Parts: sequence; structure tokens; C-alpha cells
Amino acid sequence: MGGSTRMVGAVGRDASGQRMLDAFAAAGVDTSDVAALPQPTGTALIVVDRDGENQIVVCPGANSHLSLDGVEFGPEETVYSWRLAWTWCWRQPGRRKASLC
Repeated sequence: MGGSTRMVGAVGRDASGQRMLDAFAAAGVDTSDVAALPQPTGTALIVVDRDGENQIVVCPGANSHLSLDGVEFGPEETVYSWRLAWTWCWRQPGRRKASLC
């Protein structure tokens, strides 16, 4: 579709974090706004029952220490991340700069 993708977040300085960064790089994702922090990389467990209902348990790890200081979002960018989108839409209406709460 001709667009570019940028990941904003945090990974741990561990094997899981490195695998994620490698996978993003292989897919052409800009990771210049991904912080490598001393906390472990976060993970999520998704369980689906026989009726197709799911439950998601998130252990945010390094992402819970993420700071958006200095990260700007342009007027043409779409923010697509649950935590960032929640903050962007509900906590910062009408602002071009997101912040985490």
C-alpha cells in the first residue's frame, strides 16, 4: 500500500527483545523509537475457549517503563497500539503528542 511502519515501544535487553527487534528489521519496520530497557521483554498469553471466546493476560515488562518524551506523531500518522491508542484517544484528545498514563 506504499506506507511505512514505525514501532514505538520498549523491549528488554534479553533474547526475546532481540528476536523482536530482528523480526521488525526483517519486515522493514522502523525501530528507532524502540527503547531497550533492563526490564524483561513483555509478553501476552491469549487463551481461546471452545466457543471462540478469548481472554488475554498481559505482562507488560519493559513497556510498563516506556516514556514517550521526545516522540512526536505527525498529523498524517495513525497510532495503532492498544495502550498508545487508549491514551491518545481518551487521555489526550485533540493533541498531537501522546503520553502514557
